[in-house]
Amino acid sequence: MLRRAAWLAGIAVALIVAVFGYLVGTALVAPVTSANVPASCTGAESLLPAGHAVQVPGVGVGTLLATDGATSVVVVGAGGHVPRGGTAYIVGDSGEHATRGIPLASDAVVATIGGGLVFLFDDKIGYVLRASDGEPLHYLFESDNYRGLYTSGGARYLQLTAEITAVGLDGQVFSRRDLAFAGIADGCYFPAPRT
Repeated sequence: MLRRAAWLAGIAVALIVAVFGYLVGTALVAPVTSANVPASCTGAESLLPAGHAVQVPGVGVGTLLATDGATSVVVVGAGGHVPRGGTAYIVGDSGEHATRGIPLASDAVVATIGGGLVFLFDDKIGYVLRASDGEPLHYLFESDNYRGLYTSGGARYLQLTAEITAVGLDGQVFSRRDLAFAGIADGCYFPAPRT
C-alpha cells in the first residue's frame, strides 16, 4: 500500500514538472513585440499623449499606462523625469485614492491589466498585483520572458509583450500568454500593441 502511494506521488510530481517545463520552455522561445526607443521623443511620441493624463488623488497628474475600467495604472514622474524616480500607482475604480504606489528605479516601465491582475515591470523587475486592492501576489515559482529595455544591433528597444507563468503560495497556478503592455522608456510613451 505504501509502495503504491509513493509510486502515485512520483507520477504526480513528474506530471507537474513536465507541465511547468512545457510552460517555461514555450515562454522562453515565444516571439515578442518590441518598440524602438528613439534618442529623444519628438512628433508622435510624447510623455502625456492626448487622453492619457490622469489625476492621482493626493499625488498629482500622471500618465495612464493601463486600465480595465475598474482599475488603472498611472505613472507620476519626479523632478521632470519619467519614469526614473517616479512612482507607478494602482488606482481603484472609485478614483478616490491610490491603493498602492511602487517607486520606479529605471528608465523603463510597462503595465497591463487582465484577469483581475496588474502586471507591471520596472525595466526587468516584475510585479504581479491584485487589481482589486494592489496587494502583491506571493508565489513559489514564477517564469516570464520579459527582457525590458535592451539593445540589439546598436538600437535600443522596449519589449511590449510577454508570457508569465507562476505558482502562488496558495497553490494557485496562472499562466498568461500574449500580455500586451503600454510603456514609457526614457520619457517616450509606447501604446500597447494589438495581439
